[in-house]
Amino acid sequence: KLLNDFQDFYTRRLYSRIQDCFNRPICSAPGAWIDVMEREFAEEQTSEMLLTGDHVTALNLSSYNYLGFAESDLEMRDEVCDVMSRLGVASASSR
Repeated sequence: KLLNDFQDFYTRRLYSRIQDCFNRPICSAPGAWIDVMEREFAEEQTSEMLLTGDHVTALNLSSYNYLGFAESDLEMRDEVCDVMSRLGVASASSR
């Protein structure tokens, strides 16, 4: 019961009011600059957000693309592909 009360409080009072800051849909490659899709609330009292069809170019402050290989205008793309096909790809860890 306590967890359900907290979950309801969090959803209604916090997350629904600031959800536009999180889970922003993007419509470009995750480079240094990204195109963020615009959204707006469907109604005043609901938490549903609808896409407007517009987008805004924004500075990407966090991304899983820390090497920059997902950018659409990567200058060394051909070199990277050649090396990957010649040497192969592997993953390793300390354990």
